[in-house]
Order: sequence, then C-alpha cells, then structure tokens
Amino acid sequence: MKNKLLLLLSLSTVIVTGVGLSSCKDDDEPFVKPKLSFEKATQTVNEADGTIEVKVILDKAYSEDISIDFELSGSAQDEETATNSTPAADYRIESDHDEVEIKAGETEGIIEILIGSDTRLEDADVNTDPFDPETIEIKITDVDNENIEITRDDETEVLIEQEDGLIVYLGWESPDNTDPNNIKQADMDLLVRAGANTTTWEGILTGSAQTSYQSPEIAFIPSASQYAAYGFSYVYYDGTYDPLDFAVSFIDFKDGALEDESGVESFEATYTAANKNKWTNETIASTQVVQTLEKSGTTFGSPSENITIPPTGSRIGSSDKFAFSWVKREPPHDLNAILRRLRVK
Repeated sequence: MKNKLLLLLSLSTVIVTGVGLSSCKDDDEPFVKPKLSFEKATQTVNEADGTIEVKVILDKAYSEDISIDFELSGSAQDEETATNSTPAADYRIESDHDEVEIKAGETEGIIEILIGSDTRLEDADVNTDPFDPETIEIKITDVDNENIEITRDDETEVLIEQEDGLIVYLGWESPDNTDPNNIKQADMDLLVRAGANTTTWEGILTGSAQTSYQSPEIAFIPSASQYAAYGFSYVYYDGTYDPLDFAVSFIDFKDGALEDESGVESFEATYTAANKNKWTNETIASTQVVQTLEKSGTTFGSPSENITIPPTGSRIGSSDKFAFSWVKREPPHDLNAILRRLRVK
C-alpha cells in the first residue's frame, strides 16, 4: 500500500513539473515585431467631403506609444507648403503635419486631412478626359521604436475628385482682322458675387479676368457653397466692338463631367461701347450685377430670365470678405469643344 502511495505521489510530481516546464517554454518564445502599414493602399474622396481620415495600423498592439514620421507629395497642394507662386491650397493636415502616433495598447493612428471646397475647376491632367482626380501621396519614413517593423505597405494615395457645382461660361465675338483699318476685338471679364439673397451681396466670390481678346472666361461655383444667392457681372473691359454680342451659359457639373447639352441654360445679350469699364482694384465698385441666380441647399435654380444691360458700365461692387480667385483658363476655348473634351453625349 505504501509503495502504491509513493508511486501516485511521484506521478503527481511529474505531471505538475511537466505543466511548469510547458509554461516556461511559452514565456521564452522569441519576440515578433508588430508590423506597421497603412490601412488602405488608396482611397477616393470628394472635394466637398470636408475632414477625412487616413489610418496607419499595427497588426497587433504594442506596450508603448510609438511615433511615426511621414512625408507628403502628389498633385494636390498642401496648405503648409503653398506659396504666393502656387495655386491656392487643396488640403490641410489637421493633425500633426508630418507625424502620427499610435498609443500603447492600440492598433491604429489617424492622420486627419481637411479637403478644401473651392471655386476652382481642378484637373490633375488637362490633356485627358474626363477630369482626373488630384492626389495626396503619403509615405511612412520612420518610426521611433526599433521593435516596430515597417512593411512594404508604407505608402497610400488619396484621390480627390472634383466636387459638383455650376460652371458659368462667358463667350463673345472673336477678333475680326479682315479690315486692317477697322480691327474689331473685345476683352470681357466674368465676376461672381455671393450673398444671402439677390439684394444683399457680401462680396466677390470668384471670377475670371484674363487679359485676352479671345473668349471665354469661366467661373465655377461649388454646390457646397454656403451662399444662397449669386450675382453675375459680364464686363466689357476693353475693345473696339460696337456693338458687342456675347453669350453666357450655365452648365451643371456632376460626378466629374458636364451635364449634356439639353441641360445647359444659355443667354445672349449685346453691349455697346458705352458699357466699357476698364476697372482697377480701386474702381471695381463701379461694376454692376446684370444677372442673378439662387440656390437651395446644394441645388441651383434657374438664372434670372434676362441679362440687364446697364446704360453705362458693366461691373460690380467689391468686399474684403472674399479672396478674389482668378481662374486659370485652359483650352479649348468654346463651349462645344469643352463638351466634347468631357465626352458629353
């Protein structure tokens, strides 16, 4: 009996010891570095989306805070690196500009990016159609802990699609040089005011004022614009046409393309030499609103039925509340060519 009892005790000792040995073996397994990457290789956003998130992730949590450095590139303009010689910024990093953190015990860090809604029609490549998204490219460059492994998924691309809105197109007669003693030409400008209603303007929202005798001038109003009313000035800046025939078209821009020609609202009018107004920044207040448009939510209504022809002048008032954004014009220079370029059927 005594021998049996000793045998049982011995077996129990072996079992307990075995369990202990097994636990010790688990604790001694080699450390595997958490792997760091972007959550997505690419994501598509809209210019009107506001603040978006780009996530860096670990495949498993780590016991300490880690700091990750990144760099920015791409065709979209970063606000922090914008200069007077570059276009207005397309986005701003809301979090730290070149660093993101993942807290201890967590598996993701967030780069917050504010996408700018603006009055520019932007195209990453004007030689292709339809409009190409602009890009923000982000690359992980370093991590402050040697126990973290940066994977091959260390780059991501944000594609920014052009937001919906309304294109305003001002076109006029081409230069006529058939008679060298009577050369006819004209230079027009397009100014757009905004406000709470069609009698209360807060200032100039946007416009196009190229020094050229070739049409057109083109402006863009985003659907996300906060203003409920818009006033338009079609300015006879300089020239020899008398009278001068011109036309204005309002074209919906949606999902990266123009609406078809049946949805285009067009208006024609004629100025005389009395309507010329060679304005400057000091005399811009002498310009006049000659057509208006209202908006409800993100939907634009129809423009006022007629273009008002002022007895003299043709321009509009100004305000410091708006930064006047002149729109760079790209070819083609007529409405039908624009429609063809964007493959509108």
